[in-house]
Amino acid sequence: MRAPSGGVEWAGALLASATGGLLRRRRRR
Repeated sequence: MRAPSGGVEWAGALLASATGGLLRRRRRR
């Protein structure tokens, strides 16, 4: 898995999106 200079930022954005969606779904329940 290669990650260029912006690899960390990309991974962070993806994680934040997934975490936000999961948290929102859990809170809705």
